[in-house]
Amino acid sequence: MPLPERVIIDGSTFCALLTVPDANHQLAVYTYERLIDREQELWTTSYVLIESLSFARKRLGFEATRVFAESIRDIVHIFWIESIVYEEAWEQLMHIQSTGLSLVDWLTAVIAKRLRAYVFTFNKRFAELGMAVLPR
Repeated sequence: MPLPERVIIDGSTFCALLTVPDANHQLAVYTYERLIDREQELWTTSYVLIESLSFARKRLGFEATRVFAESIRDIVHIFWIESIVYEEAWEQLMHIQSTGLSLVDWLTAVIAKRLRAYVFTFNKRFAELGMAVLPR
């Protein structure tokens, strides 16, 4: 199956990658390694990064957080959120409140559309919006 050129990583994926007991851990690791092996262009947003680093620090401690941050440094591009993107995501959140997506999720959705990227996520709500997601 052909893979997309660009993939944006959602917080649910970083959570699954970092948490061995997570039901999606093995699939997350397999998919992530496959994307790296195929040299896909990987992205995340600054909001997802901050959220994921906070999660790692709380659950795994400082050293694991440092290792995680360093492991993705040269692999995952960071899309730094500017006010215009924030406003667009906020408008989506206010307009379509019933999706259950958070503001951070909407930021990921907006950037995925801008980059024409698939979303690497375990949050089924992205697919419900008609977005292209991994894993399939």
